[in-house]
Amino acid sequence: MMKRIYSIIGVIIIVMLSFIAGRCSTNKQQQQLVDNLEASRDSIRHYAIRVGELTRLVQEKDAVVLSQKQALDAGLLELKQLRVLHMKAVATNVSLQAEIKILRDSLKALPQTVFITVKDTTGVTADYVRIPFTLLDVTDPYIKLRAGMTVDRIAWFDLSMPVNKFDITVGWKRDGLFKTKPVGVVVTDNPYLKATKAEVTIIKSQQQWYQRWWVHTLGGALLGVGLYQVLDSN
Repeated sequence: MMKRIYSIIGVIIIVMLSFIAGRCSTNKQQQQLVDNLEASRDSIRHYAIRVGELTRLVQEKDAVVLSQKQALDAGLLELKQLRVLHMKAVATNVSLQAEIKILRDSLKALPQTVFITVKDTTGVTADYVRIPFTLLDVTDPYIKLRAGMTVDRIAWFDLSMPVNKFDITVGWKRDGLFKTKPVGVVVTDNPYLKATKAEVTIIKSQQQWYQRWWVHTLGGALLGVGLYQVLDSN
């Protein structure tokens, strides 16, 4: 009699453990959905760090974790583009938009700029600039900007950014004592480049049928029944 009781208790424990394992897997999926919702609402965070002698701007955005099918359905990946690239499996996808913003509140006229003051017949004076002239000539390690007007009264400008480098890192960052969160981090030396929008997607492997919670529960039940029959036969 006691052997049968122990067998029943053993079967119940096995089934419960299998069910708990399946529920933990489901709870993890539900928590990932909540985390993805929070990440989609998250805005870009901007701050600066020191690396050696350089100050670098850091722009950070929480990432979402999806299967490749979910990312395609959400429009975060483009199927036609993946086919053209012969890309069958994607690990990470980063979509980034940035703006160039420069503010100089004062610029001195170049030495070769000639100003002319003209007085009309009524005695009113006005200042003019003799053409050709160069209005802007800004050069630093991150931007070159020149602008002016030719002798034919044609305005011109020349803009280039010699240093236009982004370091994009996608991974998990500590968030509290026992938790991590997926993030995409953009680091640049250029103070004029600012990320305005970012979508960071980490593609997880597709869950197999044998990883689903009901498979764990069913397997535990079958194992329990088999164990009960073995013990009961003895």
